[in-house]
Amino acid sequence: MIKLSKRLKEIADFIPPASRLADIGSDHAYLPIYLIQQEKIDFAVAGEVAAGPLQHAQEEVTDRNLEDRIHVRLGNGLDVLEKDDAVDHVVIAGMGGLLIALILEQGLLNHKVSDGQSFVLQPNNEEVHLRRFLLENHFEITQESILSENKHFYEIIVAKYQAGQEAEAWSEEDLLFGRFVEAADPQIFKEKWQNEKRKTKNIIASLQYSKANNDKTLTDFQHKINLIEERLHDEDTS
Repeated sequence: MIKLSKRLKEIADFIPPASRLADIGSDHAYLPIYLIQQEKIDFAVAGEVAAGPLQHAQEEVTDRNLEDRIHVRLGNGLDVLEKDDAVDHVVIAGMGGLLIALILEQGLLNHKVSDGQSFVLQPNNEEVHLRRFLLENHFEITQESILSENKHFYEIIVAKYQAGQEAEAWSEEDLLFGRFVEAADPQIFKEKWQNEKRKTKNIIASLQYSKANNDKTLTDFQHKINLIEERLHDEDTS
């Protein structure tokens, strides 16, 4: 029986029963194997862009005699999907937000995204860019979550593609913090942004020390700190 990391278990919890899943960048196909072992899904596509990870995923699937239920495919992003797969939930996790947005953009251009399809996205960074992309490209962000594992903070964004939907306007604060993240786990949310505040202050100090900066760069970083302090109601501005 596959035992998932805390991060992957959180992602798995967002997949409804009887879904037809695509796991893009599947990393040993652990997620689809787990969901099938839990009898939560019957079919999955595990996509990999490189031969090495593809082989590892195929070995894991073959060892468990799941070849008829998990199709391991080599391809770029959503290009691994075929119409007959009838995939209704797509997971793209463990990569940068810029790359996730690019995968979705190419998927839209190549007609690999279906109306009503749901996406469970876990960016390692650039959450603001990913949220903005989703909202500007007919995706509705329906849920968000946050967790901490091995001293890293991870956010999960769940979105549904709805063709023709007008772009929803989120504020700067919504894009930065998410609309639903804090409610998912207020304590982890606070820890993440306290940590982010410390990191941003260190960046400002480094730039000031090296003099490798301009006024706009420092202003942008200070603005971010101000937003964090306002959100956390943090009176410590030192």
